[in-house]
Amino acid sequence: MLRSRKEGRPPEEQIQAVLRYGSHGYAHGHFDRTELLSVMRNGRSLFNPEHVWWGYGHFMYKFYVQNSNTKNMVVTDGKMQIPADARRVLFYSGEKLQAAGVCTTARWGYPSYGGMIYERGQSLRERCEYNASDLPCCDAAPCGEVTELTEPITQTRVMAALDDCIVIFDSMKGEREHRYESQVQIKGFRSLKAADRESCLESQ
Repeated sequence: MLRSRKEGRPPEEQIQAVLRYGSHGYAHGHFDRTELLSVMRNGRSLFNPEHVWWGYGHFMYKFYVQNSNTKNMVVTDGKMQIPADARRVLFYSGEKLQAAGVCTTARWGYPSYGGMIYERGQSLRERCEYNASDLPCCDAAPCGEVTELTEPITQTRVMAALDDCIVIFDSMKGEREHRYESQVQIKGFRSLKAADRESCLESQ
């Protein structure tokens, strides 16, 4: 957690920004190490850390709620980050800025089709009946299994909190070519405008 600290400014005007890292949590998650978990100022948040919710028993919990694609992070090939430990690699607290960096090495895969199987041998049909839903059978996506795993990909995020903004630097590195997308979930987002824009993307 980082907080801006401009002298003479009341606490509510400080920017508070949080990066997620730490142990993976086994089956409970989490598929979002290096996520920008929270940005707050003046009693308001830029986004809700829990963007959507289905309970643990519903297939959408593992299939969507915990999915990396609903988080504020860089996503590989539209897939989900496989749980892996993450560590803090930088922490700096100065007068002008606060900074932190986190790093993880994880594989990525498509989320478990039909959600997590809680009972051994449970079929997709039984799972759908339990959730009062309907999903087409798909041989390419076995029920309850994460599929098409990538090689381990090293992901590093460094964030700096200044007086009136935060700056984020991302690095993604794998052995093969991948598509990397920076995802940001913003409440009520409509558009992003700027007089001059420049995009510089490099696939490693």
